[in-house]
Formats: sequence, C-alpha cells, structure tokens
Amino acid sequence: MKFNTKSYEAFDLFIFSLIACVVEGLNVFVFNMMTIKIGDFYFNQVYTLSFAALLGMIAIFRWNAHGLIVAPLAGLTSVLVRFFLHQEVSINLWLAFTIGYFALAVCLLFFYKRDKAELRKDKGLMIFYYFAGYLSLEVVRSLCQIGAANYWVLLLDYIAFDLINIVFGFLVYLIALRQDSLVVDMNLYLLHLHDLSEKLGGQDIVSKNININVEELAEADEINEAAVLDGGTLSNEDLKMMEDYRRKFEHRETKYDRENKELEAYRKEKEAATHGRR
Repeated sequence: MKFNTKSYEAFDLFIFSLIACVVEGLNVFVFNMMTIKIGDFYFNQVYTLSFAALLGMIAIFRWNAHGLIVAPLAGLTSVLVRFFLHQEVSINLWLAFTIGYFALAVCLLFFYKRDKAELRKDKGLMIFYYFAGYLSLEVVRSLCQIGAANYWVLLLDYIAFDLINIVFGFLVYLIALRQDSLVVDMNLYLLHLHDLSEKLGGQDIVSKNININVEELAEADEINEAAVLDGGTLSNEDLKMMEDYRRKFEHRETKYDRENKELEAYRKEKEAATHGRR
C-alpha cells in the first residue's frame, strides 16, 4: 500500500502554526495589559513572553524547510495584536517579527549531511541547535531594525530583551527532547508507524509462523470450564444443553458440533441396521 505523508504534514504544520499564533497573541495581549507601579507612577509592561522561535525550531526539525512557516506566522500575529492595541508599530518592527524569523533557516544546516536520528542522540549538538537558532534570529532581527540605532546596540538590546525567552524556551525544549514523538523527523516516524500498523494488521512475519487454531484450543476446554464456573455441579446433559444453546445463539458450527452429528448419524445407522436384521 502506498503511504503518503503530505496530508499529515499539512495538518501538523497547521496545528503547530495555530498553537504558535494563539500563544503569541495571548502573551502579547496579557503582558501589555499589565502595569508596573514605581512610586506614584504607573508604567505599561513592555516585555512579552514568546515561544515562537522554539516552536519554529521544533517544526523545522520535524518537517525541514516547510517548518519555517510557523515562526513568521506567530511573529505576524504578535505585531497585529500590538497594532490593535494602538501601539506604535514601525516598518522595521514588522520586518523584524516576520522576515526576521526566517533566520531560523540556519537550523537546516544541521541536517545537511547528518541523519536526524543520529543528531538527536547527540545532546550537545541538540543544545547547540537551539542556541544557534536563537543567535541567528537576533542577528537578523537587528539587521531589520538597522537605521533605528547602532547595529551592535540593537543586537545587545535584542539579546537582553529575549534573555528570559531564551531561558524559558530552553527549559521547554529540554522537556520536548525527552518525548519520543515531538522533536523527531516526522517522515521517518510516520513510516515507522505505518510499518508497525502493517505488522499488527497481520503482515508480521512472526505471526505467520504461528500455526495454532485458537478456536479449537478454546473449545477443547469449554465443557470443563463451564463445570468449574458452576462449582462442578452440572450434569453432562446440562452441559450439553448449555453448549447447544450457545452454538445456536452464535449461529456457527464447530468441530464439536460436527463430531456430535457424526456420532448421532452413526448411532442411527447402527440402530437401523439392527432393526433390519430383526
């Protein structure tokens, strides 16, 4: 049977994008509704928690370049929420939180000449994967904001601004790495599940070598089991009657029924022959 992962890929990326956009939008809205009181003055909270980069890096690991779409969509959502909250949104900010997230493409270099399964076993490289993605993101974001201030000042500001996001995201990333089906190559993972389902569906070579009629094994002990369940007080006639009712109810004929019919036919044939001699 031909197996195609394209439909699952589209669905999976849609779910990842939806989660990223909802989380990003809610974080921007909630954090901007918060205020900080210092003395007699109130200041609006300018910091927002973000998991867009983290979800983007996981999506890239799962689906390669196609996963690049997740983070920019989340970034676009965050800018739109700021816009609807009547915050000042510059062209540079639009670029930094949309085009800037495509900097996560640097993560693709980790798979260029290396198998993902092997990469996943190397905890050091997986940690480097995370920080390399974030560093490239800050570099490109700063480039998008160039002209607003000195580039190196912008870069340090972005790193300082995202420091809590980097730490929180890293903790979540470590948890994600411990899951067997989250930070994985989904093409290989789905093929593995497909092969497993084929085996469970009767194609397993081990099951082919087992030539046992389970029905006959079960039927061999049916009368004894019934007697035990009843405490051993049933007569042979009672057991036979119960067994006949069960066969009739299930509308099936088994080896037990066929043997009884043959015995009954032999008995009648023998009686007919005896009457004939008389």
